Amino acid sequence: PAIYRSLGNVPPLRTAQYNSKWLNEPNFIAAYDIGLFTYFFFRENAVEHDCGKTVYSRVARVCKNDIGGRFLLEDTWTTFMKARLNCSRAGEIPFYYNELQSTFYLPEQDLIYGVFTTNVNSIAASAVCAFNLSAITQAFNGPFRYQENPRSAWLPTLN
Repeated sequence: PAIYRSLGNVPPLRTAQYNSKWLNEPNFIAAYDIGLFTYFFFRENAVEHDCGKTVYSRVARVCKNDIGGRFLLEDTWTTFMKARLNCSRAGEIPFYYNELQSTFYLPEQDLIYGVFTTNVNSIAASAVCAFNLSAITQAFNGPFRYQENPRSAWLPTLN
């Protein structure tokens, strides 16, 4: 699976191949063209979860004007970023609805509504969560997490 663009007058671009940190067995739900960016909503196997297999819901975005790298990341999105969509019931021990099933964009209010369910091995439950586009934009402005090597923990870092 890939996020791929092929238009007549610009070079084709795609997400990096064979790199689970970019996309890890994604199930795409929706895509929206909003302002300078295209947003993709999907769920995938979480690479940052090191205790069994867990699915997280994500929003990714790319800049519509991205032309790829000149030498590094040639033919690859240079503006690709993704963030976790957190739909949960707050509390001392939060209850997560990790699996995005559907979305709806309400442009007049800059809101994205998502229908979420729990993981298949959990208590069956569902929820509708709303995400303000400004909060999604803020997530893409940092702080970020990185991993030194495949065995290390994910740590916060600046952009």
